[in-house]
Amino acid sequence: MTNDQERQAFEAEFLRLADEWHKDTDHLSSPSRVAMHPAYQRIITKGEAALHYILKDLKSRGGQWYWALEVISGGQPDIPDDMQGVRSFIDNAWLNWGRQHRYID
Repeated sequence: MTNDQERQAFEAEFLRLADEWHKDTDHLSSPSRVAMHPAYQRIITKGEAALHYILKDLKSRGGQWYWALEVISGGQPDIPDDMQGVRSFIDNAWLNWGRQHRYID
């Protein structure tokens, strides 16, 4: 399998798992239930290779990707205390982090 074929297979699997996760959890408010979904856990096992796809998905569909991003990256963007829980701010902070670390454009 060529690198391009491997990348396409990886992306297809990510999208399948992300679609399943979104379908099953987008209506949930419990971050722990969202993060413990089997498809989400499977995505986390993909490690750093998944960061690009997670950030693209966060940008296009939103969702509670924060735990996966923290676990995989080993860090998090700086979120001021008064912005904790403000999803649009946190989304943008993670997207800026992804740009700074060259995971997304």
